[in-house]
Amino acid sequence: MSLRNTVLAALLMLASPGLWAQGAGEPREMRLFSVAHMHRLEDVASIATFRAVIREQFEAEIAPHLRADAPNLVAYPENQTLMAYLVGLRGAPGRAVLDSAGAIAALLSLAPGYAPQEALALARYPSAAESPGQLLQLAMTDTLARLAVETFAALAAEYGVYITISSNLAPFEGVDAATAALWGAPPGSDEGFRPADADIRNRNFFFGPDGGLLGIQDKAYLVPIERERTLGLGLLGIETVDLPVLELPFARAATVISKDAWMIDVNDRLEQINAELLIQPEAFGSWGAPRGDLWPPDKFQRGGWWMLQKHPGLKINVTPMLTGNFGDLDFDGQPFIAVEAPGGDPDLCLMGQQPDTGWAAVGDWSTLTQAPESLCDEGLRPALAERARAMLPGSGDALENAYASDVVFADLTLPARPAHEPRPAPAATSAQRIERPGDQLLPRLAGEGAAMRLAFVDTAGEPRQNIAVAAFDGQAFTEAAWAAPRAATAYDHFDNQWGGVALGAGAGSVVAWLDFATENWDVLSTTLSPDGAASPPQRIDDAERAVGTIRERGHSDLRLLRLDDGDTLAVWSDLRWPWVKPQIRIARQDDEKAWSASQRVDGGPLQGSENVLAGRSDGETRGQAYPDVVQRADGSLYAVWQEQDAHGVAAIWGASGNAANLAFGPRQRLSGARAGYRPRLAHADGRLLLAWEAEDGAGGRRIVLRRHAEGRWQPSAPVDPSAVPGVVQRYPVPLWLAGRWAVVFEDQRSGYSGIVLAREGEILERIDDADTGAHARAPDAVTLSDGRLLAVWQHEDDTGIALRYRSLALASRSGGGSGTGLLWLALAAGLVASRRWRSERGAGTLNADGRGGTGPGRRRTSV
Repeated sequence: MSLRNTVLAALLMLASPGLWAQGAGEPREMRLFSVAHMHRLEDVASIATFRAVIREQFEAEIAPHLRADAPNLVAYPENQTLMAYLVGLRGAPGRAVLDSAGAIAALLSLAPGYAPQEALALARYPSAAESPGQLLQLAMTDTLARLAVETFAALAAEYGVYITISSNLAPFEGVDAATAALWGAPPGSDEGFRPADADIRNRNFFFGPDGGLLGIQDKAYLVPIERERTLGLGLLGIETVDLPVLELPFARAATVISKDAWMIDVNDRLEQINAELLIQPEAFGSWGAPRGDLWPPDKFQRGGWWMLQKHPGLKINVTPMLTGNFGDLDFDGQPFIAVEAPGGDPDLCLMGQQPDTGWAAVGDWSTLTQAPESLCDEGLRPALAERARAMLPGSGDALENAYASDVVFADLTLPARPAHEPRPAPAATSAQRIERPGDQLLPRLAGEGAAMRLAFVDTAGEPRQNIAVAAFDGQAFTEAAWAAPRAATAYDHFDNQWGGVALGAGAGSVVAWLDFATENWDVLSTTLSPDGAASPPQRIDDAERAVGTIRERGHSDLRLLRLDDGDTLAVWSDLRWPWVKPQIRIARQDDEKAWSASQRVDGGPLQGSENVLAGRSDGETRGQAYPDVVQRADGSLYAVWQEQDAHGVAAIWGASGNAANLAFGPRQRLSGARAGYRPRLAHADGRLLLAWEAEDGAGGRRIVLRRHAEGRWQPSAPVDPSAVPGVVQRYPVPLWLAGRWAVVFEDQRSGYSGIVLAREGEILERIDDADTGAHARAPDAVTLSDGRLLAVWQHEDDTGIALRYRSLALASRSGGGSGTGLLWLALAAGLVASRRWRSERGAGTLNADGRGGTGPGRRRTSV
C-alpha cells in the first residue's frame, strides 16, 4: 500500500471515549510485543538503510513468535525516528557533528539542507520563525512521515499485525508529485506529504493489520527539550481533557508517552474513559546511573506499573524503549510488559530491584548475556551504576554506548465484554447544568449543614486546567470562580491543577487541590473570604520543597474534613523522594490557617534512607491510594484507604485515629479476598458506612457496602446483587438518608456510563438524564440539612463535558424493616416517571475466590 493511500484510505478513526463494542463474547486474547530498539548513526545513511534495520529486527525477533490464533500488537519506542532526523544526504552534516557537538547542534546543522522546505513552511506558518526546531520539523514533514508512517504501515500489512510507533510530527496531508517535490520528496516519487498545521506534537501512531492508520494519540506533558522554543523542538502537548481512547477488537487502548505515565490527571482521565491497555513509548535515560534522585528503575516503577496497581480499570502496560546515545543525550532502559498484580511472573523485576508482582515480561539491559531475572538483587546497584556510567556519552570507556536491542512478548487475556442491558429512559425532569464555557471534570461536594461547596476542574479560559469553586444556595449553584487565578504560560500547560476539594461557606472556607506549577504534583490550599476572594496559596504537604526532579513529588487523591472544633484536616496519597510507592498522609490546619507537619495513617516512618544505591528504605508501603476520613461522634477519627496486600492484591484498610495528635492505631483489613478499590466513608449519629469497588471475578466490579454498628464492622454485601457479571460499577458515594443507607455510583450495564442511586430496601434508580450516545460519569453527592440528596456528575457527549446536578427530595420509610418499599425517589417538583433497574436487597459477604482480570504472561528475550 502506498504511503498516501495508507493514510487517506483510513481517515484517523480515533475512537471516542464512548460506547463499548456491543455484545458478549469470548475472553480477549492477545500477544503483545515490547521493542527495545538501539539506534545507530550507520542505520540512517539512507531511508532504505533505516527500513532495512527495522525489518531485520522484526524478522529476527518478532516474526517467528507471532500468533496465528490471536491478535498481535507490536509497540515501538518513543521517538523511534529520532536518529532518522539525520537520514540521507541532507542529514550528513548532522551525522558529522553529532558526537562532537551534541544533539541540538546536529539538528540545527540540518537547516541548510532543508532551506527550500523551511521557506515554504515559513510562508504558510509565519509564527514558526521564533522556533528553529519547530521550523525544521515542519520542513522535514515529508521525510519524517515516510519514515514513521510508510515503514511501519508496510510491516503491519505484510505480517497482519497491529503496530504502534512514536514520532514528532505535525498534522500532515497527502500531496501530488509536483507538490511533493517541493516538500523534499525523494526523486521520482509520485506522491508525498506536507504539513497541514504548524503544531508539532509527540505522537503515537496505531496501524492495523491491513496497514491502515487507525488513530493517532499525542503526548500531554513534555520535557524541557521538547517544549523549549529557542534551543529545543518547539512541540506542543495535548490537553488532558482531549485524551482519546482507541477501540481495538481486543482492548481499549490509550497512550501515555513517557512523562504522561506519571501524571495524575492523565491516568485519572484515561481510566474515566475506560482505557484498558496503556502503550507507554519511552526514550528514557541513565537507566542505571541515578543523578541525585531515585534509582532509575525505582523511578520508573512509579509510572505505568504503579498506575495499573492503583486504577482498577487499567489492566496492561506495554513499555518499549529507545536505547543508544544521541550525541550528548543518552537513552537507556529495559523493555517490559506490566499487568495488574498479582498477575505476572513473581520472579521478575527491573534491574537492581527485588522481584515483584505485576511484571509479565522484562527485557535485557546493556548487552548482558544473563537473563533479566539474574539482575533482581538490590545489592547489585553499585556495580550496575558503575557500568551505566561507563555507557554514557563521552565516557571514553570500552562500554560507551553498549546498550541493548531486545524484544519481549507476553500472551495476555482480558475478560469478555459483558452483555449489555437496554438503557433505562432518562428521568422526566432534566438535571440542572453548571453554566461554564469549556469543559468541567471531577466534581467534589462538601460542606456543613446547608453550606455546600462544589470544587471541580475547569477548562474555561487560559490556562486551561484550573480549580473552580461554586456555592449551593439551596436551589442552585452560584457562579463559579477560580480558586487560585494565575497567568497562562505561552506554549505550556504545566501549571495544571487537578483534584480540587472545598469546605465551608463565607469566611474560613478552605479550598485545596493538586498543583503542577513546580513540575511536581503538590498539595496546595487557599482560604476564601465571604466575597469569594482567595488568600495566597500555601503548601499543605511538607515534602521537600525544592523545585525540579531531584525531590520530585506525585501526590494525589486529596480529601478535606472539617472537625468539630472548626479545624480542617487534609488527607492524601503522598509520593515523595526517596519513597518509591505512596503512603497516606494527614495534616491539620488550625484557626491560624497554618498546616501541621504530616503524619502517616499507618504509623510508618516519615523519612526513608537517601542512599538509593543501598536499596529501598525500611517502612516502604505496598502502595497506598484513595484515602478518606471522617470524625465520629466521640471525636475520634476513622480513616480508610486502598493498599496492596503481601500478594499484590488491592485491599481496603482502615484505622482509628486521634484528632488532636493525628496518631492512628493498628490497621484492619476491611475488604475480602477479592481486590477492592476506591473506598468512601459516610458518618451519621455514631454510625459508619463504607463503600468500595470489588472485583466480581468476571472482569467487572460491583459496589460493596459495609456498616459499622454495635462497636464492630458488619459483614459486607453488594448493593446491587442483580448486576450482570463483568459490568463495571465504580466511584461509590455512601450516604445516610432518612435513617437508611444509600449509595450513589456510576453503572455501565447498558454500555454507557450512568449515575444510579441504591437505597436500603428500595429499587435501584437512575438519576442522570443523559441521552443515548452520552455518558454520565464520576459522581459525587451529599445529604443536605433538609434531608434532600444533592448529586453532581460529569455529563459527556459530542459537545463536551459539563457538570450536571439534581437535588432530590426523598420520602422517609415508615414502620422499619427492609421490605421492597414504595416509589420513594421524587424531585422537589414532583415524582420522577422513569424506568428502573430492579434489585433485591443483598446480604452476606463477598465471595473469597481469586481475583479476575488479566492473568500472568510469558517472558521472551532476544533469540
